[in-house]
Amino acid sequence: AGLHVTYETTGDDHPISEATAIAVYRTVQEGLTNAHRHGDGRAQVRLARHGNEIELTINNRVGRAATAPSDTGSGFGLIGMRERVHATGGTLSTGTDATQTFAVHARFPIGRDQGGQ
Repeated sequence: AGLHVTYETTGDDHPISEATAIAVYRTVQEGLTNAHRHGDGRAQVRLARHGNEIELTINNRVGRAATAPSDTGSGFGLIGMRERVHATGGTLSTGTDATQTFAVHARFPIGRDQGGQ
């Protein structure tokens, strides 16, 4: 679709709950959709498992003529992303830094039934 994506995964690959797997998938999907719409054509995805949580980071530079996505914009992408992450008991932060890099950073806990606390 014209988006160059690099990705990195680290940590173990023990099973996670279906709800968490779906939330991670949909968060990546929406993050890459935003990167494609608002970015410069490149995105970086990092997925790591640290003990009892999964950490997801998606970064992309905001395109010259584009603006970063906003929770208050006309779309519902970031709002839906936040609701999905929170539904798993996770946290989400999004925003653009001084270098015009937009970041999505989510943490998803791994439930007791999946080897967590």
